[in-house]
Amino acid sequence: MTQVVDCNNKARRNTTIDFFKCVACILVIINHFHHDGLVGSIEVTVSHLGVPLFFMVSGYFLWRSSLSDVEKVLPKKIKHAAKLTFTHLSIYFVFGLISLVIEKGLSGKILLDFLMGVFSLKAILKTVLFGATLYGGGQWFLWALLEAYILFFVMCKLKMKWLLYDRAVEISILLFSVHIFVRFILVGLGVTSIGPISLNDTYVVRNVYFDAIPFMLLGFKMHDGLRLKTDKELLWMVLFGALSILESLLAMSLFPNTNCVLYVGTILAEFFAFKYCIKSHSTSENLFWNAVVYFGTNCSMIAYFIHPMVGTLIKEFNLSNSIFPFAVIFVTVCVSIILYKFVYFVRTSYGGRIQQ
Repeated sequence: MTQVVDCNNKARRNTTIDFFKCVACILVIINHFHHDGLVGSIEVTVSHLGVPLFFMVSGYFLWRSSLSDVEKVLPKKIKHAAKLTFTHLSIYFVFGLISLVIEKGLSGKILLDFLMGVFSLKAILKTVLFGATLYGGGQWFLWALLEAYILFFVMCKLKMKWLLYDRAVEISILLFSVHIFVRFILVGLGVTSIGPISLNDTYVVRNVYFDAIPFMLLGFKMHDGLRLKTDKELLWMVLFGALSILESLLAMSLFPNTNCVLYVGTILAEFFAFKYCIKSHSTSENLFWNAVVYFGTNCSMIAYFIHPMVGTLIKEFNLSNSIFPFAVIFVTVCVSIILYKFVYFVRTSYGGRIQQ
Protein backbone atom coordinates (compact mmCIF):
# COMPACT_ATOMS: atom_id res chain seq x y z
CA MET A 1 0.00 0.00 0.00
CA THR A 2 2.92 2.31 0.67
CA GLN A 3 6.34 2.55 -0.84
CA VAL A 4 9.65 3.24 0.84
CA VAL A 5 11.23 6.07 -1.13
CA ASP A 6 14.54 7.87 -0.85
CA CYS A 7 13.40 11.48 -0.66
CA ASN A 8 16.97 12.76 -0.83
CA ASN A 9 17.46 11.53 -4.40
CA LYS A 10 16.52 14.88 -5.89
CA ALA A 11 18.13 14.08 -9.21
CA ARG A 12 15.48 11.41 -9.70
CA ARG A 13 12.37 12.89 -8.05
CA ASN A 14 10.55 16.11 -8.68
CA THR A 15 10.06 17.22 -5.09
CA THR A 16 7.63 19.97 -6.12
CA ILE A 17 5.17 17.31 -7.26
CA ASP A 18 5.61 15.58 -3.89
CA PHE A 19 5.01 18.91 -2.10
CA PHE A 20 1.77 19.45 -4.01
CA LYS A 21 0.74 15.83 -3.38
CA CYS A 22 0.78 16.63 0.33
CA VAL A 23 -1.27 19.80 -0.24
CA ALA A 24 -3.72 17.83 -2.40
CA CYS A 25 -4.02 15.18 0.30
CA ILE A 26 -4.93 17.82 2.90
CA LEU A 27 -7.50 19.25 0.46
CA VAL A 28 -9.10 15.80 0.12
CA ILE A 29 -9.47 15.62 3.91
CA ILE A 30 -10.98 19.12 3.97
CA ASN A 31 -13.44 18.08 1.25
CA HIS A 32 -14.84 15.40 3.54
CA PHE A 33 -14.48 17.24 6.88
CA HIS A 34 -14.97 20.99 6.62
CA HIS A 35 -16.62 23.88 8.44
CA ASP A 36 -20.27 24.87 8.12
CA GLY A 37 -21.78 27.84 6.29
CA LEU A 38 -20.08 30.06 3.72
CA VAL A 39 -16.60 29.19 4.97
CA GLY A 40 -17.36 25.51 4.49
CA SER A 41 -18.69 26.12 0.97
CA ILE A 42 -15.47 27.93 0.03
CA GLU A 43 -13.39 25.15 1.60
CA VAL A 44 -15.26 22.52 -0.42
CA THR A 45 -14.77 24.45 -3.67
CA VAL A 46 -11.03 24.89 -3.11
CA SER A 47 -10.70 21.29 -1.92
CA HIS A 48 -11.87 20.06 -5.32
CA LEU A 49 -8.34 20.84 -6.51
CA GLY A 50 -7.11 17.84 -4.51
CA VAL A 51 -8.18 14.69 -6.36
CA PRO A 52 -7.58 16.03 -9.91
CA LEU A 53 -3.91 16.60 -9.05
CA PHE A 54 -3.52 12.87 -8.34
CA PHE A 55 -5.18 12.07 -11.67
CA MET A 56 -2.82 14.46 -13.47
CA VAL A 57 0.19 12.93 -11.71
CA SER A 58 -1.01 9.47 -12.78
CA GLY A 59 -1.37 10.59 -16.39
CA TYR A 60 1.96 12.40 -16.33
CA PHE A 61 3.90 9.34 -15.18
CA LEU A 62 2.01 7.08 -17.57
CA TRP A 63 3.61 8.84 -20.54
CA ARG A 64 6.04 6.89 -22.68
CA SER A 65 7.54 7.80 -26.04
CA SER A 66 5.53 5.16 -27.90
CA LEU A 67 2.08 3.58 -27.64
CA SER A 68 3.58 0.10 -27.29
CA ASP A 69 5.64 1.24 -24.30
CA VAL A 70 2.51 2.70 -22.66
CA GLU A 71 0.74 -0.62 -23.24
CA LYS A 72 3.59 -2.54 -21.57
CA VAL A 73 3.45 -0.55 -18.33
CA LEU A 74 -0.35 -0.53 -17.94
CA PRO A 75 -0.89 -4.13 -16.67
CA LYS A 76 1.33 -3.38 -13.67
CA LYS A 77 -0.54 -0.12 -12.99
CA ILE A 78 -3.91 -1.87 -13.32
CA LYS A 79 -2.80 -4.56 -10.88
CA HIS A 80 -1.55 -1.95 -8.38
CA ALA A 81 -4.74 0.15 -8.64
CA ALA A 82 -6.88 -3.00 -8.22
CA LYS A 83 -4.92 -4.00 -5.12
CA LEU A 84 -5.40 -0.55 -3.58
CA THR A 85 -9.11 -0.48 -4.46
CA PHE A 86 -9.97 -3.86 -2.97
CA THR A 87 -7.76 -3.24 0.07
CA HIS A 88 -9.68 -0.01 0.71
CA LEU A 89 -13.01 -1.79 0.20
CA SER A 90 -11.99 -4.59 2.61
CA ILE A 91 -10.83 -2.19 5.32
CA TYR A 92 -14.04 -0.14 5.24
CA PHE A 93 -16.24 -3.20 4.95
CA VAL A 94 -14.75 -4.55 8.20
CA PHE A 95 -14.80 -1.10 9.83
CA GLY A 96 -18.44 -0.56 8.83
CA LEU A 97 -19.46 -3.98 10.08
CA ILE A 98 -17.73 -3.48 13.44
CA SER A 99 -19.31 -0.03 13.82
CA LEU A 100 -22.73 -1.49 13.04
CA VAL A 101 -22.34 -4.30 15.59
CA ILE A 102 -21.24 -1.83 18.27
CA GLU A 103 -24.21 0.43 17.53
CA LYS A 104 -27.00 -2.11 16.95
CA GLY A 105 -25.70 -5.49 18.06
CA LEU A 106 -25.34 -8.59 15.92
CA SER A 107 -28.25 -10.44 14.39
CA GLY A 108 -28.94 -12.21 11.13
CA LYS A 109 -31.30 -9.49 9.92
CA ILE A 110 -28.85 -6.67 10.70
CA LEU A 111 -26.03 -8.50 8.92
CA LEU A 112 -28.21 -9.30 5.89
CA ASP A 113 -29.44 -5.69 5.61
CA PHE A 114 -25.84 -4.49 5.79
CA LEU A 115 -24.67 -6.87 3.06
CA MET A 116 -27.66 -6.08 0.83
CA GLY A 117 -26.99 -2.37 1.26
CA VAL A 118 -23.31 -2.63 0.37
CA PHE A 119 -23.60 -5.16 -2.46
CA SER A 120 -26.98 -4.23 -3.90
CA LEU A 121 -27.33 -4.50 -7.68
CA LYS A 122 -27.80 -0.73 -7.94
CA ALA A 123 -24.60 -0.04 -5.95
CA ILE A 124 -22.58 -2.53 -8.01
CA LEU A 125 -23.86 -1.11 -11.31
CA LYS A 126 -23.03 2.46 -10.20
CA THR A 127 -19.52 1.29 -9.33
CA VAL A 128 -18.95 -0.67 -12.55
CA LEU A 129 -20.50 1.89 -14.91
CA PHE A 130 -19.41 5.13 -13.23
CA GLY A 131 -16.63 4.21 -10.81
CA ALA A 132 -18.81 5.39 -7.91
CA THR A 133 -17.88 4.50 -4.34
CA LEU A 134 -19.11 1.01 -3.48
CA TYR A 135 -18.45 1.27 0.25
CA GLY A 136 -16.07 3.51 2.20
CA GLY A 137 -15.33 7.22 2.19
CA GLY A 138 -13.91 8.65 -1.04
CA GLN A 139 -13.42 5.24 -2.65
CA TRP A 140 -14.64 6.55 -6.01
CA PHE A 141 -11.14 7.90 -6.74
CA LEU A 142 -9.62 4.39 -6.68
CA TRP A 143 -12.40 2.88 -8.81
CA ALA A 144 -12.09 5.74 -11.31
CA LEU A 145 -8.29 5.37 -11.45
CA LEU A 146 -8.56 1.61 -11.95
CA GLU A 147 -11.15 1.95 -14.70
CA ALA A 148 -9.17 4.76 -16.34
CA TYR A 149 -6.08 2.55 -16.56
CA ILE A 150 -8.23 -0.20 -18.09
CA LEU A 151 -9.63 2.26 -20.66
CA PHE A 152 -6.10 3.47 -21.48
CA PHE A 153 -5.11 -0.18 -22.02
CA VAL A 154 -8.07 -0.61 -24.41
CA MET A 155 -6.97 2.54 -26.28
CA CYS A 156 -3.51 1.03 -26.69
CA LYS A 157 -4.89 -2.30 -27.89
CA LEU A 158 -7.05 -0.47 -30.45
CA LYS A 159 -3.98 1.55 -31.56
CA MET A 160 -5.70 4.85 -30.72
CA LYS A 161 -2.46 6.81 -30.74
CA TRP A 162 -4.27 9.89 -32.08
CA LEU A 163 -6.31 10.11 -28.87
CA LEU A 164 -3.39 9.94 -26.44
CA TYR A 165 -0.75 11.86 -28.37
CA ASP A 166 -2.60 14.13 -30.79
CA ARG A 167 -6.08 14.92 -29.44
CA ALA A 168 -5.67 14.63 -25.67
CA VAL A 169 -6.43 18.31 -25.01
CA GLU A 170 -9.47 18.39 -27.30
CA ILE A 171 -10.92 15.21 -25.74
CA SER A 172 -10.33 16.64 -22.25
CA ILE A 173 -12.14 19.88 -23.12
CA LEU A 174 -15.06 17.90 -24.56
CA LEU A 175 -15.38 15.73 -21.42
CA PHE A 176 -15.04 18.75 -19.11
CA SER A 177 -17.77 20.49 -21.12
CA VAL A 178 -20.13 17.60 -20.44
CA HIS A 179 -19.14 17.68 -16.76
CA ILE A 180 -19.93 21.36 -16.35
CA PHE A 181 -21.92 22.99 -19.14
CA VAL A 182 -24.04 20.15 -20.53
CA ARG A 183 -25.05 19.07 -17.04
CA PHE A 184 -26.01 22.59 -15.92
CA ILE A 185 -27.84 23.33 -19.17
CA LEU A 186 -29.91 20.16 -18.81
CA VAL A 187 -30.70 20.89 -15.16
CA GLY A 188 -31.52 24.50 -16.05
CA LEU A 189 -33.97 23.22 -18.67
CA GLY A 190 -35.66 21.07 -16.06
CA VAL A 191 -34.06 17.75 -17.05
CA THR A 192 -33.02 16.39 -13.65
CA SER A 193 -32.62 12.75 -14.64
CA ILE A 194 -31.85 10.52 -17.61
CA GLY A 195 -33.64 7.24 -16.99
CA PRO A 196 -32.64 6.05 -13.49
CA ILE A 197 -29.64 8.43 -13.39
CA SER A 198 -30.16 11.62 -11.39
CA LEU A 199 -28.23 14.60 -12.78
CA ASN A 200 -28.18 16.14 -9.30
CA ASP A 201 -25.89 13.41 -7.95
CA THR A 202 -22.14 13.90 -8.11
CA TYR A 203 -21.36 10.39 -9.36
CA VAL A 204 -22.76 11.26 -12.82
CA VAL A 205 -19.81 13.62 -13.37
CA ARG A 206 -17.27 12.75 -10.67
CA ASN A 207 -16.24 9.51 -12.30
CA VAL A 208 -13.84 7.85 -14.70
CA TYR A 209 -15.30 9.53 -17.81
CA PHE A 210 -15.70 13.18 -16.84
CA ASP A 211 -13.05 13.52 -14.11
CA ALA A 212 -10.33 10.85 -14.21
CA ILE A 213 -9.84 10.47 -17.98
CA PRO A 214 -9.72 14.21 -18.89
CA PHE A 215 -7.30 15.08 -16.09
CA MET A 216 -5.11 12.06 -16.85
CA LEU A 217 -5.07 12.98 -20.53
CA LEU A 218 -3.95 16.51 -19.60
CA GLY A 219 -1.21 15.11 -17.37
CA PHE A 220 -0.13 12.74 -20.14
CA LYS A 221 -0.06 15.57 -22.68
CA MET A 222 1.91 17.86 -20.35
CA HIS A 223 4.66 15.26 -20.35
CA ASP A 224 4.34 15.00 -24.11
CA GLY A 225 4.98 18.69 -24.66
CA LEU A 226 1.87 20.73 -23.78
CA ARG A 227 3.32 24.21 -23.32
CA LEU A 228 2.01 27.65 -22.39
CA LYS A 229 4.28 30.69 -22.39
CA THR A 230 4.07 32.12 -18.88
CA ASP A 231 6.28 32.23 -15.81
CA LYS A 232 3.46 33.21 -13.44
CA GLU A 233 1.83 29.82 -12.90
CA LEU A 234 1.19 30.34 -9.19
CA LEU A 235 -0.46 33.71 -9.81
CA TRP A 236 -2.76 32.19 -12.44
CA MET A 237 -3.49 29.29 -10.09
CA VAL A 238 -4.65 31.69 -7.37
CA LEU A 239 -6.69 33.83 -9.77
CA PHE A 240 -8.49 30.85 -11.29
CA GLY A 241 -8.95 29.35 -7.83
CA ALA A 242 -10.74 32.58 -6.84
CA LEU A 243 -12.82 32.34 -10.03
CA SER A 244 -13.89 28.81 -9.05
CA ILE A 245 -15.14 30.15 -5.70
CA LEU A 246 -17.25 32.78 -7.47
CA GLU A 247 -18.56 30.12 -9.88
CA SER A 248 -19.52 27.86 -6.97
CA LEU A 249 -21.44 30.65 -5.21
CA LEU A 250 -23.27 31.42 -8.45
CA ALA A 251 -24.03 27.73 -9.04
CA MET A 252 -25.37 27.30 -5.50
CA SER A 253 -27.76 30.20 -5.99
CA LEU A 254 -28.96 29.06 -9.44
CA PHE A 255 -28.93 25.28 -8.88
CA PRO A 256 -29.34 24.72 -5.12
CA ASN A 257 -30.24 21.03 -5.49
CA THR A 258 -27.35 20.11 -7.78
CA ASN A 259 -24.11 18.89 -6.23
CA CYS A 260 -21.26 20.61 -8.08
CA VAL A 261 -17.72 19.28 -8.37
CA LEU A 262 -15.68 21.08 -11.03
CA TYR A 263 -15.82 24.58 -12.45
CA VAL A 264 -13.87 26.27 -15.24
CA GLY A 265 -11.74 28.02 -12.61
CA THR A 266 -11.02 24.70 -10.87
CA ILE A 267 -9.74 23.08 -14.05
CA LEU A 268 -7.55 26.03 -15.03
CA ALA A 269 -6.20 26.44 -11.48
CA GLU A 270 -5.32 22.73 -11.52
CA PHE A 271 -3.62 23.09 -14.88
CA PHE A 272 -1.39 25.96 -13.74
CA ALA A 273 -0.63 24.29 -10.41
CA PHE A 274 0.60 21.16 -12.16
CA LYS A 275 2.46 23.16 -14.78
CA TYR A 276 4.30 24.85 -11.93
CA CYS A 277 5.05 21.42 -10.43
CA ILE A 278 6.70 19.96 -13.51
CA LYS A 279 8.56 23.18 -14.25
CA SER A 280 9.90 23.92 -10.78
CA HIS A 281 12.02 20.93 -9.61
CA SER A 282 12.80 22.76 -6.36
CA THR A 283 15.84 21.60 -4.38
CA SER A 284 15.04 23.64 -1.27
CA GLU A 285 16.72 22.68 2.01
CA ASN A 286 14.01 24.48 3.97
CA LEU A 287 12.86 22.31 6.90
CA PHE A 288 9.16 22.96 6.29
CA TRP A 289 9.48 22.20 2.57
CA ASN A 290 11.31 18.93 3.24
CA ALA A 291 8.75 17.88 5.85
CA VAL A 292 5.87 18.47 3.43
CA VAL A 293 7.75 16.67 0.64
CA TYR A 294 8.39 13.74 2.98
CA PHE A 295 4.68 13.44 3.75
CA GLY A 296 3.64 13.83 0.11
CA THR A 297 6.13 11.18 -0.98
CA ASN A 298 5.53 8.56 1.67
CA CYS A 299 2.26 9.18 3.48
CA SER A 300 -0.30 10.68 1.10
CA MET A 301 -1.88 7.35 0.13
CA ILE A 302 -1.98 6.21 3.76
CA ALA A 303 -3.73 9.47 4.72
CA TYR A 304 -6.22 8.98 1.90
CA PHE A 305 -6.97 5.48 3.21
CA ILE A 306 -7.43 6.34 6.88
CA HIS A 307 -8.93 9.85 6.98
CA PRO A 308 -12.62 8.78 6.70
CA MET A 309 -12.05 6.36 9.58
CA VAL A 310 -10.25 9.02 11.63
CA GLY A 311 -13.01 11.55 11.01
CA THR A 312 -15.71 9.06 12.02
CA LEU A 313 -13.92 8.24 15.27
CA ILE A 314 -13.21 11.90 16.15
CA LYS A 315 -16.90 12.73 15.66
CA GLU A 316 -17.57 10.68 18.80
CA PHE A 317 -15.80 13.38 20.85
CA ASN A 318 -18.40 16.00 19.81
CA LEU A 319 -15.84 18.72 19.10
CA SER A 320 -17.05 22.13 18.00
CA ASN A 321 -17.29 22.64 14.25
CA SER A 322 -14.54 25.27 14.38
CA ILE A 323 -12.07 22.70 15.78
CA PHE A 324 -13.27 19.43 14.25
CA PRO A 325 -11.74 19.75 10.71
CA PHE A 326 -8.34 20.74 12.14
CA ALA A 327 -8.46 17.80 14.55
CA VAL A 328 -9.14 15.37 11.70
CA ILE A 329 -6.24 16.77 9.66
CA PHE A 330 -3.83 16.72 12.62
CA VAL A 331 -4.66 13.18 13.74
CA THR A 332 -4.66 11.85 10.16
CA VAL A 333 -1.21 13.32 9.50
CA CYS A 334 0.23 11.97 12.76
CA VAL A 335 -1.23 8.48 12.35
CA SER A 336 -0.14 8.34 8.68
CA ILE A 337 3.46 9.11 9.62
CA ILE A 338 3.40 6.52 12.43
CA LEU A 339 1.99 3.87 10.10
CA TYR A 340 4.58 4.69 7.44
CA LYS A 341 7.38 4.48 10.00
CA PHE A 342 6.04 1.11 11.16
CA VAL A 343 5.90 -0.24 7.58
CA TYR A 344 9.39 1.12 6.92
CA PHE A 345 10.72 -0.54 10.08
CA VAL A 346 9.15 -3.90 9.22
CA ARG A 347 10.41 -3.84 5.64
CA THR A 348 13.93 -2.78 6.48
CA SER A 349 14.21 -5.08 9.52
CA TYR A 350 12.54 -8.22 8.24
CA GLY A 351 12.16 -7.78 4.50
CA GLY A 352 15.59 -9.15 3.63
CA ARG A 353 15.16 -12.07 6.03
CA ILE A 354 11.81 -12.97 4.48
CA GLN A 355 13.25 -12.88 0.96
CA GLN A 356 16.12 -15.17 1.99
